[in-house]
Amino acid sequence: MFVKWSDSVELRGRKASRLNTWEVIQKENLLSAQNKRQRESDTARLKNTSVKVDSMLKQMSEIRDHDRRLLVLETE
Repeated sequence: MFVKWSDSVELRGRKASRLNTWEVIQKENLLSAQNKRQRESDTARLKNTSVKVDSMLKQMSEIRDHDRRLLVLETE
């Protein structure tokens, strides 16, 4: 195996293999961190949406309650 890193550095054999292994590990770590951030972002977005839906359902329930009370008052 042969790696030419820049004009002044050439790696062969075991050193080139170790550099390639290190690069692969770094890439995997980066991708793993990016995926984790994306999952956390998706989770936070889902949680925010859930809170908004719960709030909306509560408001709708209160509106129905007020409507029922008005109907009762109107029929009296």
